Amino acid sequence: MPYGRVSKQDILEDTPFEFLDEMTTPKEEELPEPIVVSVVLLRNKIVKVTGKVTERIYLFNGAGSIIDDVDIRDAELLVNLPLPPSCCGSFPTPQFQIIGR
Repeated sequence: MPYGRVSKQDILEDTPFEFLDEMTTPKEEELPEPIVVSVVLLRNKIVKVTGKVTERIYLFNGAGSIIDDVDIRDAELLVNLPLPPSCCGSFPTPQFQIIGR
């Protein structure tokens, strides 16, 4: 057989099909539970934000509003959101804070 050419017969004979029986797909109950945390809004405004990882929509209704089931990956991105520029030379305060797991 010339170099670079393989016939279907060669592929079928050389491929071990036993490994297909051993392969399993994870069942839903075997998948790890997502880690969720509580996040609080620290600024007095209504904020609707979409999680960048899970694409869930989170709605905060003013300062002190808490959402208890925020995915940890989304929460880390929320905490690190860029802050809008502050006026009058004051220091910007963070918008979100993780308060519990």
